[in-house]
Amino acid sequence: MLSENFKDLLDSFKDLSSLVDDINKDLEISNNEIDKTLDNVKVESENNTKGVVC
Repeated sequence: MLSENFKDLLDSFKDLSSLVDDINKDLEISNNEIDKTLDNVKVESENNTKGVVC
């Protein structure tokens, strides 16, 4: 009985760990997309300010 409960608990932790891994992967993808967008905005901003006399 105790052994069975421990196995269930261990399985729950494995499921939780897998879920956390999936969330981390999603966040990494989101961060990469944000970085690319910011890079594009920076390039567009630099292109738009070329030739502007301040």
